[in-house]
Amino acid sequence: MNKPKVSITIPAYNQAKYIKQAIDSALGQDYPNLEVIVSDDASVDETKDIVKQYQDKRLKYYRNEKNIGRVANHRKLLYEYATGDYVLNLDGDDFLISTDAISTMIDKIDFYHKKECANIVMVMALAETVYDNSRITYKRKEETCINGFYVFLNWNKIPYFHAATLFLRQAALKIGFYKHDIINEDVESFLRLCLSGNVILLNKTIAVWRLHENNISLISDIDKLFESLEFIKSPYRYALGLGYDKKQLLRWKNTMLLDRYNKMLSKTLLQKNKKLFVAFLKRLHKEDKKGFKVVFYPKNIIKIFSFYVPFLFEALRHIKWFFTNKSKPPKL
Repeated sequence: MNKPKVSITIPAYNQAKYIKQAIDSALGQDYPNLEVIVSDDASVDETKDIVKQYQDKRLKYYRNEKNIGRVANHRKLLYEYATGDYVLNLDGDDFLISTDAISTMIDKIDFYHKKECANIVMVMALAETVYDNSRITYKRKEETCINGFYVFLNWNKIPYFHAATLFLRQAALKIGFYKHDIINEDVESFLRLCLSGNVILLNKTIAVWRLHENNISLISDIDKLFESLEFIKSPYRYALGLGYDKKQLLRWKNTMLLDRYNKMLSKTLLQKNKKLFVAFLKRLHKEDKKGFKVVFYPKNIIKIFSFYVPFLFEALRHIKWFFTNKSKPPKL
């Protein structure tokens, strides 16, 4: 039986410290029909020299003459370089920890096709989050193949990782993947892709999503922070256009926005910048007066109060991290 071709795409920019581990983990897969593609976004470090050392025919290397940015580089990989039936995107600072990651996901697609769960557009596996000396793991209650609209409606309850999600390339091209130059552009794309078919939720950890000083999302640009809300608004409009129930979608949008405002508030507080915090509050009130109520959630009142008492702020952060992850929080 011919196995479908899989493209592992690796966008990279100044990730010489990590790129070898990403490539090795991709080439180390036991899946037979595989291509690994690196798109170097005009790195000024040793990324090019490291990739050029490989002699594996499955590895393809492209370099942009000028830096085109994160989202445009994702698009270039998917639209111009990838030739697989399925794609898994592995950022240059992430890596796969399971040599059978791809073969397991392809086998699951075949298995569920036979179980009458056809038209599978994506497989969502799990990843570990690693930052500093902290490691966070995730689990699902069970493995399942389910209608993508369920995944859409329950997105905030379902662990998602870009580096652990295999998706059908033609389906992604059809809906216009990576079309918004925003934070969370991958989530915006996958939310719309969910509405194209069925999704496998796989209870297997296959990758490490590495957080470090170069990529941790501590937002200092209020405008970009609110522009990123398009990752919720765009799928909402898309789902409306497909004819899904308006009331159900409106509840979904409002829930997603409130959850996002809550996270934005926490990230802004972590900046330890009082002017930035005040600017965020003003913009939130202007943007969504109903959504402004998140500021008055009891836990957020405590956060804001502790924000003005640095010792209490750090103490609460350590306590929360310990009970959530059983470890010390990363340094800020």
